[in-house]
Amino acid sequence: MVQCLNPKCLANSPEGSVQCVNPACQCLLPGAVVSARYRIETMLGIGGMGAVYRVNDIFEMEQVALKVLLTHYQQTDAAIAVERFRREALFSHQLHHDNIVPVLNFGQDGTLLYLVMPLITGGTIKSLITSGNPLPLAQAIRYLNELAGAIEAIHAHPQHLIHRDIKP
Repeated sequence: MVQCLNPKCLANSPEGSVQCVNPACQCLLPGAVVSARYRIETMLGIGGMGAVYRVNDIFEMEQVALKVLLTHYQQTDAAIAVERFRREALFSHQLHHDNIVPVLNFGQDGTLLYLVMPLITGGTIKSLITSGNPLPLAQAIRYLNELAGAIEAIHAHPQHLIHRDIKP
């Protein structure tokens, strides 16, 4: 049996399964391979629309991040969700800014839509905020300036993009 990587699920699926057997979850399982290239290692996070995994790129022999559109979005509001995800992939691939994680590749494996990005290691702004230790003012200002520069780059895109999910 293989245990689901989603901490809110943790269901056991038969060995060799690609997705969790829990219909409410359907996350990818460790060892599953996407597009004969990206082997799932662990889940980094899950949000309202997608899940992000640490994967091993079998061709490049390096670890990258793989963001996938959650299956239930493809079924309920399929046309809208799939189009929104494809636009995110295309526009993200066109953005170039030091504080925006670039999209290296995007594609589809069966019904699974995905983005490939460099794996960024280290902590998050959320972990800094919730650590209980106040940020030094100079560091907080630097982070805000970097965030503002990234948002400015997104809004300056010819398609007038709006980031709908900014959070620490």
